[in-house]
Amino acid sequence: MKHLSEQLVGLVVASVIICLLVMTMLVLSGKDAARERQLEIRERTQHAEDSLRLALLERDSLRAVWAQQKHERDSMRPIWEAQRIARERQRAAWAAEKAEREAAREAERHIEVILQPFDPNTADSSTLVHLGLRPWMARSIVHYREKGGRYRKAEDFGKAYGMTDSLFQVLRPYITIADTVGSGPAIRFVQKRDTILELNLTDTAELQLLRGIGKYTANQIIRYRTSLGGFVSPEQLREITPAIRDVDSILPHFTATASLVKKLYINRLSVDALQRHRYVTFEQAKAIRDYRHRRGPIRSEDVLRSLKESGKPVFSEAELSRLRPYVSYEE
Repeated sequence: MKHLSEQLVGLVVASVIICLLVMTMLVLSGKDAARERQLEIRERTQHAEDSLRLALLERDSLRAVWAQQKHERDSMRPIWEAQRIARERQRAAWAAEKAEREAAREAERHIEVILQPFDPNTADSSTLVHLGLRPWMARSIVHYREKGGRYRKAEDFGKAYGMTDSLFQVLRPYITIADTVGSGPAIRFVQKRDTILELNLTDTAELQLLRGIGKYTANQIIRYRTSLGGFVSPEQLREITPAIRDVDSILPHFTATASLVKKLYINRLSVDALQRHRYVTFEQAKAIRDYRHRRGPIRSEDVLRSLKESGKPVFSEAELSRLRPYVSYEE
């Protein structure tokens, strides 16, 4: 019995030891699995963090590229804007030139053609224009005569610069050449009393054909016309005195087509270009420039009227009135 009891105790102890070993193994295996799960979680977390970090780096890289592209675009915008403005100004200049040419053609269309006997050696440019010649042809003929050229027979006039056969055939019956041509020095002729000259198309040679206008006065008129950009009224000749002694006697011989004047683009021109106009002073040109820099383009005469310097208007009403036909508010 004693021997059997000892065997039973041995079996129980062995069973307990085995259970403890099994439990110990289970605990250790559980810790290993937990450790593996933790390592896996850490690896996944690290992978996610690495992926996020790469994504952020790529985003920052793209932002840097976009910022560089934006900077390049911004730096090019002033150049593009300047090119655009230059193109618009060129188009405006072409449009103005086209308008001037069309106005000149329109003025020519309204010139009354009067067929009457004339001597090509003495007829003034206005008479030639009223016979159907273009103004530049009339000026060419006058210039030819001033250089000593003379037409000795009607056929010689048919060889004048710009003369067409059809026009010559129309004028030929009216050509009368004095017999004294070529027998002595040329005799200076005087414009007829009913002669009318377009102030914006005439030249110094035509002006000198009027009684009371010499070479100096003719040059003064052309110089004044250039500084204005053209005449809008013959009355502006009074502003040239005392160069013209007797203005009243010559005013009836002139007309002025306002559409032929050169416009003053106050939103485009510099101070120097603005003040070159006869009716604009340096202070007024500077005030226009300063307004454009502060507020932008000038849209109307009211803006010019509102300009002030030291509390005083820059333009008087009289100055605005005489400047009005010349001003253009185009940009």
